[in-house]
Amino acid sequence: AIAASGFSPSALGTWLRCPLDFYFSRILGIRPPEEPEDLLGSDVLGSAVHEVLEEVYRPHIGKVIEADALRAPIAQIRERLTQQLRKEHSAEVLSKGHFRLRIDMAAQGIKAYLEAEAERCKKQETIPRSIEEDLVGSLNDGTRIRGFCDRIELRDGVLQILDLKTGGVRPEDLALKSLSREAIAPDRRYALQLLIYAWLAMRN
Repeated sequence: AIAASGFSPSALGTWLRCPLDFYFSRILGIRPPEEPEDLLGSDVLGSAVHEVLEEVYRPHIGKVIEADALRAPIAQIRERLTQQLRKEHSAEVLSKGHFRLRIDMAAQGIKAYLEAEAERCKKQETIPRSIEEDLVGSLNDGTRIRGFCDRIELRDGVLQILDLKTGGVRPEDLALKSLSREAIAPDRRYALQLLIYAWLAMRN
């Protein structure tokens, strides 16, 4: 069933890191216990962050991003993030304790990201081509690969593939010495994911 739909880059990253994890989560469908009701789960928060960034960037598709236009939504970031999280939690819950702290931290992170991107866009012509694009491709043996790429854009005419992570990723995690199986180790799973997205983007 997974093969018919297509193996996603993140699923392949899970398999590379731990085949048993892939088997339990993707084949048997076993999910980790839900976060306690008094905690804001990282998966829920991460999805909300992605949704907010999609809202911010969608109006710029096919256009050169102006730094001021990218800065304009910064003042509303916390409100937008809260609106996304209201799909899962009440306004009262989101206004207190752990929830409020994590929302504040995430909002500050998004603001810092957009500010840095605005500064970069001043120096580097940036044109988003797509957001959350459904990319599909097949290997020579017919194996189907499918993933939703966070953002594809042109920076000074060079195609850039972005796979956004709400956690930290070190630059060395994205370096591959070669394309041999031995070089694609578990700690290089994010490099593998980006490599697959790049391959899919070129095929599409």
